[in-house]
Amino acid sequence: MYDTIIVGGGSSGLQLGALLSGVEGEKVLVLEKSSRVGGRANVVEKEGFIVDYGVHLIRFGPKSAISRTCRMLGHEVQYNALGTSWVFDIDGKAKVFPTSPKQFLSTRLISKKDLLTKGLPLILKTKRGDHSPCMGTTVDAWLDEKGVSGGLRRYFHMVSASMQVCPFLEKSSAGEMLTNMQKVLKEGVSVMYPRGGWKPLFQLWKDTIKRQGEIRTSTTVKKIAMEGDHAVGVVVDGELIKADRVVLSLPAFKLPELLPQETEASFVETCRKTRPTAGIVLDYGLKERVSDMAGLCYLYDPVS
Repeated sequence: MYDTIIVGGGSSGLQLGALLSGVEGEKVLVLEKSSRVGGRANVVEKEGFIVDYGVHLIRFGPKSAISRTCRMLGHEVQYNALGTSWVFDIDGKAKVFPTSPKQFLSTRLISKKDLLTKGLPLILKTKRGDHSPCMGTTVDAWLDEKGVSGGLRRYFHMVSASMQVCPFLEKSSAGEMLTNMQKVLKEGVSVMYPRGGWKPLFQLWKDTIKRQGEIRTSTTVKKIAMEGDHAVGVVVDGELIKADRVVLSLPAFKLPELLPQETEASFVETCRKTRPTAGIVLDYGLKERVSDMAGLCYLYDPVS
């Protein structure tokens, strides 16, 4: 009998399990369908190197939810700052991708005219405004409404693509983008990378859960067991595993497979309509430095 069963062993599921176990003292069972935990932020060890499944940066660094989680578990995450970000623009030239007010004034990506008449006023409104009315507005429509073009439009395009992992402006929410930008502006921190990579974080969360609980990989949950309107466990390979509560830590589009029939139909339909993001990652191990750049590099065509 477990206090909590968590279905899904991605970073969110592991963090929640570690908090319930390490802070609340619960007996937790994490069930993961694939052969290893970590989800998209997984790491693999190859020929003596630790390789990320993509460069998974942590937004807000020391002020992030991940940092707060680890702090509650007695571990302070150390970070590496990324340095200056760059964009290879449509003319093929490398230009500073602004991540601070000072860089907005010096970048060659945005013309001085666009910066003064459109850019800075929009940034100031982003920092102070309520962006909930724009949640249903696409970034494409928002940029058209504001009359944004040229380098400033390309800047917002890449902000949306990187923050929301969606390079398609006609599918990306302006409200979500602006809310994210607002928090970055208020916190003064954009993204940072955990020193030593993700492996120590996963190890911390797994060790905390395993003190009195369990993590099972290659385990597919077939059904949530219900008694009335309460979840009482999950069914795996025909066996009922009981718990006081069940948490589904899954991508939204996968939730309908397990949600009970009593779930509100509109919520189920929203989940079904959700589309996952995806990316292609190429990792190169270099024997020597090939550039003086030491930060993120964006490409505009294709948006990368």
